Amino acid sequence: MSRSARTEEAAEALLPNADSALAAAETAPAAAAALRPNAEALLPGAETALWAVPAPAPTGRRRGRPPGRSAPPPSPAAARRDRLTIEQIVAVESPREPRLSPDGRRVAYTAEAGGARQVFVLDLRSGLARQLTASQHAVSDPQWSADGAWIAFVREKAIWIVAADGSRATLVTDHPAGSRLPRWEPGGRRLAFVSRRRGWDQVWLADAPIPRRGRPPAAGARPVPRALTPAGIDIEDVQWSPDGSRLAFVAHRDPDLVTMQVTVIDVASGEEQV
Repeated sequence: MSRSARTEEAAEALLPNADSALAAAETAPAAAAALRPNAEALLPGAETALWAVPAPAPTGRRRGRPPGRSAPPPSPAAARRDRLTIEQIVAVESPREPRLSPDGRRVAYTAEAGGARQVFVLDLRSGLARQLTASQHAVSDPQWSADGAWIAFVREKAIWIVAADGSRATLVTDHPAGSRLPRWEPGGRRLAFVSRRRGWDQVWLADAPIPRRGRPPAAGARPVPRALTPAGIDIEDVQWSPDGSRLAFVAHRDPDLVTMQVTVIDVASGEEQV
């Protein structure tokens, strides 16, 4: 058989396959579109179809973890470590004794710092807190002066004052019997407090040692308190009148020393009204 005859036979044998390939090529775009609705033809009209198929959305599993497998549960020992104990919960010290400043812009309070409760002032506008005291012993009962410039407090049973910016901490009065409940006179010149210096909880008055013109008080110039209420009754609480001329206090009185009574006393004359 000549070479030309063999070539014609090979061509005739390939014609059925060529027709099938041509039909597949013509139907490939439609088939691809049916299988991939979001597919996009990159070379439309080309004999060889090239399609872009969007990648599947992430399944949310973390890298390196086989699909369908969740994180293993924590071990009992790890779970116990993550839990708060009763002792830890009880040991949490929250802020206490909040006192709003006269202008309503700041709050004085006590909170744990360095192993003892200290006085802090929180600025309500900025949200920043400033620590005013740094005592080894706990402080308590912060009280604003009427102008908001000073804060009185109790430390080691003594009455102190400190400027609202934390400067010029000054001792007002100290006594072995102790002092408590510092209360500013509305005028800001004196402090009333309760002390058991004569065997009874009496109300005492002391001048506030506020430095004048930015100067500290002279050494040894500590104010001398005077008793305002008589002995024989125990004072539980005391408050100033708005004009600073009188004081109201709660006390145990005779004959049973059990009944609580509210009494108003004139600061200048000492006259009482029960």
